[in-house]
Amino acid sequence: MADGFSDSEKGIMPPASSSTKTLESQEDVPRTEPNIPPLSSFLVDLICTVRKSLDEVVNQTQIYEKEYSNNGLGECFFRIRSDIGKIDLLFDNLLQYNKIATPIRKTNTVHNLIEKVLKKYQPVFEKRETLIFRRFEKDLPEVIVPDEQLRYILDSVLQYILGSMPSGGGISFSTRSLVIQENEDEKKALLEQNTRWVEILVILTRYRSSTEEAKSILGIQEHQTEQNPLDLIFRLAKEMVDKNRGLMKAELAEERNNSSISLLLPAEKEGSDLL
Repeated sequence: MADGFSDSEKGIMPPASSSTKTLESQEDVPRTEPNIPPLSSFLVDLICTVRKSLDEVVNQTQIYEKEYSNNGLGECFFRIRSDIGKIDLLFDNLLQYNKIATPIRKTNTVHNLIEKVLKKYQPVFEKRETLIFRRFEKDLPEVIVPDEQLRYILDSVLQYILGSMPSGGGISFSTRSLVIQENEDEKKALLEQNTRWVEILVILTRYRSSTEEAKSILGIQEHQTEQNPLDLIFRLAKEMVDKNRGLMKAELAEERNNSSISLLLPAEKEGSDLL
């Protein structure tokens, strides 16, 4: 028996039509936004040229507006400037997007950061009569360490060295790319994480220091009675290297009358050195 209520009033939904089902199925499918590539250099140049032309049109419009504003053309000139302003706003937005979206290839970052740190301490080198030597590998790969962290590591190493070593002598910076060999037990764990590496080697030539002084500089004395406050700087730098899956090691080579600090840092994979 009919109760006088329709299906919709009872809360019963009618069967979905084919068009309704189609819309529902389309909504369930995840939508992927189009990936807009960076603008070509030709389009960037074209936009800049058109913007200059539009600026000239606006300037001419302002001149004509002063001359013909009494003829009822003021509203027309206003609309021209307003429409050009919108186009210029779009061009500006496109150029800003292109600036952000265009990948920037990092090059020579390690060497540039070394040079910046050396420049910072140049007055100290001159005052202490410390000679600086460089031997950089050409086309050195980029490292995965963020720039600010690498700068901190390099700065800390120099702080530690300058705070410990006597005046005179020399500090040599050398770089090279390498592949860790499997028979190097100490580095097997690193080998599992990365295959390409960059080494930054800092060599201290001791013109005026004894072997014991050199050991103190590097914090590798076997029986240290006092904790050198500069050791904290060295340890913090080492922790930063460890955090980036690298290796930092100090060595003393008595037969060559020098000591060294080696920074072994994982290199970026080929083709990934883009910002």
